[in-house]
Amino acid sequence: MLDNSSISKKSMSGLPNIVIESWSAWAPNLTSKDDWIQWASHPVCPSGTMKLETQAIPPMIKRRCSQLSKMCLEVAAQATKDQKIDYAVFCSQHGELDHSISLLQSICQEELLSPMSFVQSVHNTASGLYTIIHKMQQNCTSIAAGDSTFLMGMLDAIVWLQGHPSDQVLVVMGDNYIPEIFTPLKVPNNHQYAVAFLLRRAEVGDRALNAEFLSNQEISSHSLLLALEFLQWWLGKNDILLQKGCQQSIRWQQA
Repeated sequence: MLDNSSISKKSMSGLPNIVIESWSAWAPNLTSKDDWIQWASHPVCPSGTMKLETQAIPPMIKRRCSQLSKMCLEVAAQATKDQKIDYAVFCSQHGELDHSISLLQSICQEELLSPMSFVQSVHNTASGLYTIIHKMQQNCTSIAAGDSTFLMGMLDAIVWLQGHPSDQVLVVMGDNYIPEIFTPLKVPNNHQYAVAFLLRRAEVGDRALNAEFLSNQEISSHSLLLALEFLQWWLGKNDILLQKGCQQSIRWQQA
């Protein structure tokens, strides 16, 4: 909990304290908040396949969506239900690889490219569809930063809140299974999941978090994906979480 003195005190990195106003997540066999709360006690990376039952995507748009877009749009809608959004950050390490591979195969076979597949192959597909569905005219961005994608998405959101104290920011992180053509590369982080967090700046009495970004910090790698590790930490109400990215690490602390 925060008192008046801690509200004005920022983390060592100068970033403001934040609050997770709401959250949502989906992965195979983890479809409800109760599922995720139980998972947080014994967390493992999700596996398997499962049909996503969408409720927030209009049928006309759903027919055009990839699995990745469906996952991101669904968790985003659940996390922002009845809430105002002033800025949104959509993050994905691998993006719409299925559509991209399909387009490349068409080029190799000298076939005409599908305009629909081309439109859906860009990295900001989910963010674009979200703004259409929810008639959102506010700023929205998409981020891909390798192993640090989730951390950079959270940093983007927190920096936005630093300059816009009264705003609420949506952060969505999701990836689908990598196409089989990449199997020989043994690409890590090959999982199907999506999570969404709605963030705002902390006020008196909030259960707040602060973040300190660290350079060249020796932190042990963890088995969980960074977004799921963060969710597990937050649900578990632990004090401190250290997360390691490509070139930067982050120290989360309950304020």
